[in-house]
Amino acid sequence: METCLLSLALLLLISNIINLSSSTTFFNLTTDQHALLSFKNYINSDPHHVLTKNWSENTYVCNWIGVSCGVKRHRITAIDVSGFELEGTIAPHLGNLTFLRSLDISFNNFTSFIPSELSKLRRLKVINVGSNSLTGEIPSWFGGLYNLQHMHMNNNTFSGEIPSSLFNISSIVEINMRYNRLSGELPNDICSNTPKLKALYLSGNKLMGKIPTDIYKCRELEDLRLVMNGFSGNIPAQIGSLRQLRMLSLFTNDFTGDIPASIFSISSLKVVDFSYNSLSGNIPIHVSHNQPQLEDLYLNDNRLSGSIPSSVFNISSLRVIDLSNNTLSETIPADTLHSLGMLEELYLSNNKLGGSIPKEVRYLKSIKYLEFDGGIPDVIGYSTSLEYLYLNDNKLTGGIPKLIGNLTSLEELHLNDNKLTGDIPSSIFRISSLKVVDLSYNSLSGHIPHFNLPQVEDLYLNDNRLTDYLTFNWQIEATIRKPMVRAFYPYPTLLDIIA
Repeated sequence: METCLLSLALLLLISNIINLSSSTTFFNLTTDQHALLSFKNYINSDPHHVLTKNWSENTYVCNWIGVSCGVKRHRITAIDVSGFELEGTIAPHLGNLTFLRSLDISFNNFTSFIPSELSKLRRLKVINVGSNSLTGEIPSWFGGLYNLQHMHMNNNTFSGEIPSSLFNISSIVEINMRYNRLSGELPNDICSNTPKLKALYLSGNKLMGKIPTDIYKCRELEDLRLVMNGFSGNIPAQIGSLRQLRMLSLFTNDFTGDIPASIFSISSLKVVDFSYNSLSGNIPIHVSHNQPQLEDLYLNDNRLSGSIPSSVFNISSLRVIDLSNNTLSETIPADTLHSLGMLEELYLSNNKLGGSIPKEVRYLKSIKYLEFDGGIPDVIGYSTSLEYLYLNDNKLTGGIPKLIGNLTSLEELHLNDNKLTGDIPSSIFRISSLKVVDLSYNSLSGHIPHFNLPQVEDLYLNDNRLTDYLTFNWQIEATIRKPMVRAFYPYPTLLDIIA
């Protein structure tokens, strides 16, 4: 009898525990559901009717579109409504989703500020509010979300300074705040407490000051982009200690001084972009020794001087070299061009380089964009992959090589504003892929060749010494059918007036 009573009591206890657990789960789900329904109520526009039709009290919340729940507790762990084109404000009730690990509301049109109630989301690992119309300052309470790993605040209108508390999150892996209106300077200790930081995107803001020298403490950093700000001073040599760095983009700032040679000891680098600054001195001479992966090198629009180190042209992985608009001198180290089998774009114009375009350009089998000072060698015709040839605004002399006609992939040919003489090779006007031809402002003479340019949109032959004006007009009006084509020789034609 006692055994039976004991068994009955045990069964009742287990039943109560199960009922309590079920009611707790139901209560928690009701709380989560209420939070999401409140989020829905803060939406003013749902053009695709995703929330309107799917987020209903009559359906299980874990089955709602964009909602994920945990297996054990059946609590909401992730919300992803990115790209739904929603309009509204962020409901403070989201702060009640205490099991939430990922929140993605990117690519919508949420306005106003981020409510402080979200500071209760202690389990949050990912927050993505990028590409909205959010305003106000970046909340300092983000620094209390100690599990946060990925933070995307990009493409909004956040203003004010970046809270120093963000750089106390030891778990943070990625910080993306590019294209806002953030101002002020970076904290001096941005890397003292962020040992896992791999990506820092702050481009397109109004940040100023120097890059903190403790940057070397971010040992895991792979991607550093600070472009289009007002950073100044020297580029810290300590960046050379970031052995995992792959992308280093600092263009359009106010950096001065020399380029630290230590940066080119980072073997993992793929992109270096220091363009549009005020850097001076020489290009580090041992650029290539530890650069097996470097693909894009942009040093253009600075104040660099001296010669171009031959080591630059020994980096066989390079796809782009842009050294234009500096004061580089001496001659191009032509004997090394044969190493650049992968090179697609080469820009060296507006320097003080001597000599002419080296004949070794024939080794550039993958070249698509070419911009040089000097004379035009015949061997340019062997670069058959060229799509864009920019040799304008230089002091080029002599004739146009007939072998340019071999460039059957060429879409744009810019030889304007030079001192070229002689006839226009008829082979040019048989390149059927050409869309833009600009031979204006030279001293070209002779007859204008007959042509077959079915793709041409812009054709400039003005300000030369060419003949056959009437014949040329007839050719234009008889063979070029595109209504938007612009052709000038040496005055506007009938097509220009019609267009």
